[in-house]
Amino acid sequence: MNQLEKDQIIEEVDWFAVRSTFIRDEPELAALIDQLSPDSSFTLLKVSYPYGSIIYENGSVHLPVYNENTFPIHHANIPNKIKNQLAYSNLPLGCITNRHGVEIYRELTDRVHSIAFFTCGLNLGPWEFFDPPTPYTISAGARTIQMLPKIADNTFHSRLKTVGVKASAPHSPFEHWHVFKEIARHNHEQSPWYCEVIFFTAKWVEKIRHDPAWLPFKYFILKRVWDHTTHNRNHFIHDGLWESFSRILSTRKIRPTSYVMDMFKNMIYLAQGQKTLTAYSPADNDESAAPINIIMNSYIDIYGLKKHIPTIMLPKHFLAEGNHSPVYYSLQLPTYLDSVPKSRDSASTKQDLNHLIWLKNTFQRELLKGNLAIWDDNLKYLFDNVEFDFFHSDFEADTEIKSTIHLVEEDPRLLYYPKKPNEINAREFAYRSTFVRGCIRLTCKKK
Repeated sequence: MNQLEKDQIIEEVDWFAVRSTFIRDEPELAALIDQLSPDSSFTLLKVSYPYGSIIYENGSVHLPVYNENTFPIHHANIPNKIKNQLAYSNLPLGCITNRHGVEIYRELTDRVHSIAFFTCGLNLGPWEFFDPPTPYTISAGARTIQMLPKIADNTFHSRLKTVGVKASAPHSPFEHWHVFKEIARHNHEQSPWYCEVIFFTAKWVEKIRHDPAWLPFKYFILKRVWDHTTHNRNHFIHDGLWESFSRILSTRKIRPTSYVMDMFKNMIYLAQGQKTLTAYSPADNDESAAPINIIMNSYIDIYGLKKHIPTIMLPKHFLAEGNHSPVYYSLQLPTYLDSVPKSRDSASTKQDLNHLIWLKNTFQRELLKGNLAIWDDNLKYLFDNVEFDFFHSDFEADTEIKSTIHLVEEDPRLLYYPKKPNEINAREFAYRSTFVRGCIRLTCKKK
């Protein structure tokens, strides 16, 4: 590796140097490439992105410079050779290889719309290979990461200056990321966290696009696009389902607000395991999305969080990668794009929860009766496979709403933090946090 590559964390390699990684993460693609037998002139760029750095934004791939900032590829700091190698697309074909993932999202004025979280595989650039650039942003690690207890105290927050934090105290859970990435950057040398992406260069793409012998590679990319766009492609099928359900509600003179109906639809889509919809999962010593132990320890040892466990929630797909652990969706912190602003006739989150429970029960009954326009056979068995539980910190005994105090009884991941010997059982779960004061848990039923 020459000095330029060392400083910019970009290494030029050939197929044989990364073949074993592809065999582990993308075995089908590895077999295709082996059949094509590319020689050493078919190079790839192995790029290491520090936590929180931007990989793609405003229709342009970004590359890291000097272990800290990333710059758009057209920036003067990026060598011309690298520009030429990756200029074939706004987002070149990239394979995530070290199980430290990326989040695809769109940042709005008051929230962040999370699209997907990928920890491995050829999941960067397949859409852009065929179509114009998407209007989303991609970060190394989780953008929508958040800690459950409140961490907005200005006095305590000022202590984090000793670990390089310049950002203001976060007053919204979606602002937590700005602080966390500065903590990660300060600790990068002692405890490095980076997302490794291997980009295919222009010589590969020239063959994929124009050489008939490379058609299987192009077909592989197209299949990945097809897989990524399942939810969007099936909107016309979903429209028929929701139209039939709306007619049933209308006959009963029930008209839920657009806000509640959007949440209900999102809940059903999440339960189907759609790959372009995310919920949340507690960080259980899993650093695929962020250097969580460094962040948790900073809030215990430096910020001075006293009472609560610094539970961190990370974006997660339901049923993703064979993982059947529960996921959570918060009514207080919606991350989907289709919702209208919360209606004035929605009196409280608890009322919204009760409406969602009623919609779920009605939908399930009508589904069993065959009264809904169902074209997806998997949806017919949705309630046989998925359990829905509804939680609020102020629960009511006569409803299906459960107390958030009981969340930890069925999911010990919520109690995880890097314990010190004198701190075992000294902290409690933040059961009144914004996230859980009105949340839905989706769990795979045991067969």
